[in-house]
Amino acid sequence: MAGIIGMSGVGGGSSYGEIINFQVDEVGKTCFFVSYDVRGAETDCTHNLVLNGKELGADGKVGNGHFELTVANLEPEIEYGVQIKINNNNNNGYEVYSKTLAVKTEKYPIYSVIIDETDPNPSTRCTYANDSVDIPVATHTSYGGWENIYPFNSTRPCGLKNGEVVKYINPNDYTKYEDETPVTEDVDVMIEIPKFYWNTERIDDSHIRIDISRWRYSDYWDCPAHTSGDYESDYIYVGAYEGSLIDKKMRSVSGQTPSKVTFEEGEEYCTRNGEGYHQYNYFSDLAIQILYLTAYKNTDSQSVLGHGNAFDIKNTGSCDNKGMVYGKKLEYIKDDSGQITDDNGADKEPIKFLGIENLYGNTATWLSGLCTDDYGNWIINMKNDLFKPYGINENCIKVKNSVVSKTNYISTPNKIANVFGFRDTLFLPSGTIGVNKFGVPEYYCDTFRVEANSVAMKGENDKLYWNNAGIFNLSLNTKKDMNIKVNSRLVYIPPNPESKVFGVRVNETVRFAEQAVTLIEDSTNIEQPQRIEHTRIVKEAIEVPIEEIPMTIPELDEGTVEGSNNKDIPQTLEELNEGIVEMDKNGDTLVTEDTPMTIPELEEDKPKTRIEYVDKVEHYYTMNNGDYEWIYPYSLIRPVALKDGKIVEYIEKEDFSKYINGSNITDDIDVMIEFPKLYICVEKVNFEEYEVKISNRKINEKYICPAHTVGTKEVNNIYIAAYEASQDATGKIRSQSGKKPITNMTLTNFRAKCQERGKGYNSFNYYSALLLEALQLIMYPYLNCQWTNGIGYGNVGNTALLNTGQLDKFGMTYGYTYDKNKAMKFLGIENLWGNTATLVDGIFASTSNGINSISISKNDIFNDTGEGYEKFDNVAFSNGNQYIVKVHADSKLGFIAKEFANMDIYNEDRSVYYTTLYSDSTNIKAGSSFTYGGSYKDLKVDSTLKIEIPTAGVFCLRNEATSATVGGRLIYIPES
Repeated sequence: MAGIIGMSGVGGGSSYGEIINFQVDEVGKTCFFVSYDVRGAETDCTHNLVLNGKELGADGKVGNGHFELTVANLEPEIEYGVQIKINNNNNNGYEVYSKTLAVKTEKYPIYSVIIDETDPNPSTRCTYANDSVDIPVATHTSYGGWENIYPFNSTRPCGLKNGEVVKYINPNDYTKYEDETPVTEDVDVMIEIPKFYWNTERIDDSHIRIDISRWRYSDYWDCPAHTSGDYESDYIYVGAYEGSLIDKKMRSVSGQTPSKVTFEEGEEYCTRNGEGYHQYNYFSDLAIQILYLTAYKNTDSQSVLGHGNAFDIKNTGSCDNKGMVYGKKLEYIKDDSGQITDDNGADKEPIKFLGIENLYGNTATWLSGLCTDDYGNWIINMKNDLFKPYGINENCIKVKNSVVSKTNYISTPNKIANVFGFRDTLFLPSGTIGVNKFGVPEYYCDTFRVEANSVAMKGENDKLYWNNAGIFNLSLNTKKDMNIKVNSRLVYIPPNPESKVFGVRVNETVRFAEQAVTLIEDSTNIEQPQRIEHTRIVKEAIEVPIEEIPMTIPELDEGTVEGSNNKDIPQTLEELNEGIVEMDKNGDTLVTEDTPMTIPELEEDKPKTRIEYVDKVEHYYTMNNGDYEWIYPYSLIRPVALKDGKIVEYIEKEDFSKYINGSNITDDIDVMIEFPKLYICVEKVNFEEYEVKISNRKINEKYICPAHTVGTKEVNNIYIAAYEASQDATGKIRSQSGKKPITNMTLTNFRAKCQERGKGYNSFNYYSALLLEALQLIMYPYLNCQWTNGIGYGNVGNTALLNTGQLDKFGMTYGYTYDKNKAMKFLGIENLWGNTATLVDGIFASTSNGINSISISKNDIFNDTGEGYEKFDNVAFSNGNQYIVKVHADSKLGFIAKEFANMDIYNEDRSVYYTTLYSDSTNIKAGSSFTYGGSYKDLKVDSTLKIEIPTAGVFCLRNEATSATVGGRLIYIPES
């Protein structure tokens, strides 16, 4: 819809008035300029601009004067009826005068290339069409006739930092900004590529037309390279250089050796730069391929742009002073007999296109957003939101791969002969031919390899196939477990500035935990986590009666025993009982006594049982992550190895015993969970309800990030221990697997031990707990966290604690809803509740003059008295351990209880709570020794239902004495 940008005019008069000198000038593609004069109008009349019958609103009072305005945001090549209408407000707003002109906006050019796939010659198989006709092609050192044509003329290098352009860089000298100041290493040198739309059409079986324009002419036109989720960005930013690993982040900096990483490491290192940063991806590459073909009209990039370096890897920045386009065509030097004796060195020279150095050659580069499945089918991520090497979600499409099957691979390079030719699969190969190493260039000239279950790379530096690795080169023959390492290039795709807000609304008057929470904001548009039922076979011990076996006395055989004292053997019991004869070693009688021999009486028959183990089918439940796995901040919450406040390496989410590079973690580090900055808003909406909302940006003043704030300064990440605190041989507080959690340590002592680790280290604090509570409630919209994330280890009969690392191989979130002997895990944090209760710093409760208060630290100072904390008066204290009925529900007091109850009862299948909404117990009283989560003893037995009821959970906050069930957890908050 058109809109008024500006207007000017002065006037006054009488009568109805008239419009004169009405004209439209400076007609462009999306705007035009309107001017007119009004004479003889009454002072209270207004005039309006109407486009194609739609009124755009009152423009101002009418007077005898000259008026000008600019109308913008129009569509190109559309005819508009432009009307100026005078309304008499004294006459019930009736129209009293109008004047109309017709104007047609200009058309945005459509630049087209047609490929004839029957012609193998790369230099003749492409022809220009539409507005491309007669434009001179680009050369190996310039854009040619495209120099001043969009988007080439608006593509430029810049210094990018935290997703913001610092300054634009001199395109002929990347070491300096346009203002001649030096480019420093704290920025990434990126190429800003403006948004453009493309469309493709298979004219017939052998001809493909590719169109690009600044305007989306129909729904078939799209800009997938500039799309993140559902948001179209005006620009994307591609690393000017191959990636180099600096401080565990993938950077785009001059003068560095290109780093080699696995696919997953590359994506991990790129995303560490912040939201919107990714590894070089399929649609960014496709956009560049389309711009290349538009500029060069040739499918052999190595002959027209440049060969690219196929030998020793060069450091980044070798083309800093080569402009936006640079390359060298390989030429052979022959002797008088025609034999090749040398070449011009082009195979050792880098290339540059759109200001991007080494798009091919020098090193191979990972390509995110494209992989193959078990059968070799293409899997394409359509929304650039999060790239995973395997698997498919609703943002991906699957495309049948006609050149490979599950058992038929192209594991050695073949040349690309034909491509799909559709908008989203344009240059994916649909036909190949063998490689002719030194022959005449044919078709798309570049090599292609593919296998099932593989990730993509391109632009390889391969000396064996050194003239086949140009702009269309593609390889998908690297499986995840092959641990192959190549380069990774940085890309920044700006996220939607109108940040998504995920949230829930809680009604505290609803008596069932599962019905109290409803989705709001953007949470309503995504797939929610689902409760999944599982079955397993367990051995159950049962008592089995033992079958009775009657006892009898065998009859004695007749006969005698031969020997020195041959005697008759007694035949009857009476004979046997006549006496006992004792003999010496010679068989002579020593003593004869009339001692009767008796047979013990048989015990009375009693029921006999034995234990037998039988198979039993047991049902248990877990929760999946829904779409949250793909959504900020959940997508960027990850395990990391931390040492002295520095990231050593990131850790596999599915196996906490290994780094993402596959090597085993060492015991000189702490396993921590990295949480990116997040803004939280918790507020009451009415007497009965409150809302919890999270966003990656500060939507308004109600949104705060207290967990990521130290004093008044915000930090980008905080680090919470993955494990309960343990101590090493030197007494240091650690977060390590396979250790016994510490207990019986006071908050004062634990805080001091944590702070001994160095600046930024401290004990787990209240605002970190609030962060986890909000993340849990939004991800799993239930107030019964044991039902969604598991009871946790909570066996009252157990006296031994679980060692850390029970769930190292169980991913980021795990728990049993029925098994009280199992640990639980949420967002990588093991035993967030259960096993040991966690000491919580930064919260202090007090009573003065009958007023109860809670004071909370701003993460800048921690103590046992609450001095310097932010104080909140008139809070409620509980009567010992009670259950939560209502919470304070604001962004600071969060889920601290303000109403309590004494009982919490399940129904028989434990699916709902009857007395309180929240499943957790609490104890709010004066003092500083608060704990969070609850321990293994927080499991009570209900005498009526004869079941054990867990009381530990994500909302469990208690002021309790140090004991054998109270432990701690380490946290690290970097300096801002």
